[in-house]
Amino acid sequence: MKRFIPCLVAVAFLLSGTAAVQSNAQTSARSKTITIFGLVSDDGKSVLAKGSRTWLVTNPSTLAGREGHRVKIKGRTDPDTSNILVLTVKLTDAQTQYAANKSDSAFHR
Repeated sequence: MKRFIPCLVAVAFLLSGTAAVQSNAQTSARSKTITIFGLVSDDGKSVLAKGSRTWLVTNPSTLAGREGHRVKIKGRTDPDTSNILVLTVKLTDAQTQYAANKSDSAFHR
């Protein structure tokens, strides 16, 4: 009987730990890593992506100095609340300049 009580307590403790791990797995399964091309707002707290979708940035300090610029963001999203945790940020070209050479085959007919 003296061994039964500690075993019962150990089993209860292990089961509660398993439940906590499962709830964390469900939370991480809902969020996923995506890449967004968009325009950083003037306050740096949101990003306007293609399709006029606005993402609220949960860590706006990563976008400091990039306000008003077009960026490529990789981050973890929460689709229910439209929040994004920014992992990496890269500036993209505001305008792409094309150069043409008149000796190219595109100009010959």
